[in-house]
Amino acid sequence: MIDEELKRLIQKNQETLEDLEKRVKGIQKKLLWYVIGNLIKTILIVGPIIIGFIYLSPIVKEYLSGLQPIFEMLQLGPLVLQDVFANFNPQANINNGAINNETLEFLCDPVQRDAVIQSICK
Repeated sequence: MIDEELKRLIQKNQETLEDLEKRVKGIQKKLLWYVIGNLIKTILIVGPIIIGFIYLSPIVKEYLSGLQPIFEMLQLGPLVLQDVFANFNPQANINNGAINNETLEFLCDPVQRDAVIQSICK
């Protein structure tokens, strides 16, 4: 009697293990496809960023080098201020919050404007 019961328990245990093995294999397949899908998504997101960085960096550098004089002008360091505003009278530049005629004449004079451009674009 004990042998029969033991055989029955072993058979039931073996069937349960086979069922668990099938389930584990299914889970492993799903996890494998999940990892492959995440890898593909990562490549589709990061790949164009890397390719864009490699191929667009020379274009961006060329574009920014063309804008370099503007960046230098906007920086308004002491040397740029000295070159640009050498002929300005600081007290006369602001007249109740507006630019006065002397400032406008300085900015509109082509000779002085060319001198400012030459000093910036050296």
